[in-house]
Amino acid sequence: MYVEFKFLVDPFGIQLTDNQPFTINVGGEESVALTIERYEKQVNAIQITTRAVFPIADETVQALIKLPPHLPLNKCNVNVQETVRTIESRIRNVSFQTIRLLRWIYDIGGVHSPFGVIHYKWSDDNVTWYQFPTQYAVTELYRINQIKVADISSEQIAQMVHDMIDEPVAHSLYLEAERNLGNNNRSCLVLAVAAAETAIKSVVIHFLPQSEWLVKNIPSPPIVQLYKKYLPKILPIGEQNFLSKDKLKILEEAVKKRNELVHGKGTDVHTHDLLPMLKTVKCLIWLCDYYNGNKWALRFSKESS
Repeated sequence: MYVEFKFLVDPFGIQLTDNQPFTINVGGEESVALTIERYEKQVNAIQITTRAVFPIADETVQALIKLPPHLPLNKCNVNVQETVRTIESRIRNVSFQTIRLLRWIYDIGGVHSPFGVIHYKWSDDNVTWYQFPTQYAVTELYRINQIKVADISSEQIAQMVHDMIDEPVAHSLYLEAERNLGNNNRSCLVLAVAAAETAIKSVVIHFLPQSEWLVKNIPSPPIVQLYKKYLPKILPIGEQNFLSKDKLKILEEAVKKRNELVHGKGTDVHTHDLLPMLKTVKCLIWLCDYYNGNKWALRFSKESS
């Protein structure tokens, strides 16, 4: 069975050479390939078309062909439901994972989940196409507030998808924090410090994988002390890239304000105080990505300085 899943990310910071589409061949058992191109109906949006081939039993294919148009998935028989959900899960996960990887690797800011589905189709001969019964619907998308020029290596992204690498949780938390700036400053602060903590702990786990259970389940020392005193002991000898003393002071202040807030000792969090804190946390997260072996991330930590 041939499957085509088309969706939007609006907007997205990839400058396509001569505005020509490019393809990331993820491969695998289903021969997954993603084609990225500009979406002509909306400025700065990109359109992703994911195609794959799935081995599906003939009786299931015939059952799908006989379905009336726009039938809800929960009205289909059990075999059809299981087949559609399995295909949908695989296609969606690989597609969205790839976009999250691009967002992470090229520091493309925006909302946590900026995806909108256009269509989700299948064919048994790659000529006649049918709509899947699905619970997806086209969604209204938020604008992403940062565009960066990116020269994408499709082979690099495909390998990362194969290796099950995804956008680190710290970046996802940071994006949520950024979206709350000015609207819910307390949530912004709490999420930003959580992102910093998650990033630093990821470095400890990267270099000391046997410590993962302890890091995730036992309260750790204050993150600034963990960063200043412990990370230099586990990082490669001679590592010179660290947060400046000024940024460490800002991080300490962010942690202090977060602790006061969650313990009921403070309620006011002002936007002008949060701006340098967010900038520092973002620099720290990129540095932690760099420590974890992603050498390309260092340039983003410097841009955030």
